[in-house]
Amino acid sequence: MFFLLWRIKNFLKKNACYSSPVEIIIDEGRQKKDTTQSCSLFDGMLFNDELYYKSSAEEPLLQLIDFVAFTTNRVRWIMTNNKKGGLDVEFLKIAERANFNILNIERMEVDINSDFVKEYDYKTQFRLFNNRMVPQ
Repeated sequence: MFFLLWRIKNFLKKNACYSSPVEIIIDEGRQKKDTTQSCSLFDGMLFNDELYYKSSAEEPLLQLIDFVAFTTNRVRWIMTNNKKGGLDVEFLKIAERANFNILNIERMEVDINSDFVKEYDYKTQFRLFNNRMVPQ
């Protein structure tokens, strides 16, 4: 959680188009819904210096995030298990059109007839090797 919040903080610092203070809402589970947690990491950029916990059943943006997380995890599962069944291929085609804009996940093209595991491993290792996000 700390690393994710740290990345959000750095993103906000680099992108001044987002006005402070920002509100960060986290899906319940770590804490009960409608509770808050103090967070001093954001140096005043965070609304009331608190993280807010909500129920995804009541918060539409959390529902959207759950859908994006499911989709990206399902695509990764299909790729790492070399699944090429009819429904898996159709799911990949649908997910391809979603065009999610996720900060730390790059879009990559894969030949549907290739060895998914080999291609996925190669591309993720290449990106891992070239990752310049973490300061030296």
